[in-house]
Amino acid sequence: MSRENALRKIIAHYGARTQIEKSVEECAELIQALMKPRNPRELIDSVVDELADVSVMVEQLKLIFYCADQVEERID
Repeated sequence: MSRENALRKIIAHYGARTQIEKSVEECAELIQALMKPRNPRELIDSVVDELADVSVMVEQLKLIFYCADQVEERID
């Protein structure tokens, strides 16, 4: 199963509103990881974990809002 198909199933199962709320939560966790004083190794590990979570949620948001192409255009 492709990642996109897996994400679509997750959205269908939990609902768009729930996944939008989860996206906010994951962004908050990334902010906390970035702000919390730690030794460099722990900081990197924590930030990598949270970046992965946020990345998954961003992919879901692009599907929910049908805006993947627009996001890529803005990035470029």
